[in-house]
Amino acid sequence: MHKVRADTEKNRLYIHLIGAVDTKSAEEITDSILAETSKMKPGFNVITDLTQYKPGHLAAVKSLLQGM
Repeated sequence: MHKVRADTEKNRLYIHLIGAVDTKSAEEITDSILAETSKMKPGFNVITDLTQYKPGHLAAVKSLLQGM
């Protein structure tokens, strides 16, 4: 599971990853990040919460890193 949201007033992107991430989920997360990033102004900040993230398949990790 994941939550990605843009706070355009604070110009801040929030990313929260929960549990293990497979390749399909990694693609969905990357798509969410790109969609929310498009709402931001240049110079925005990102806060990523990985406290409940469990590393999954290496291909998924690679896909996530490309999206971030």
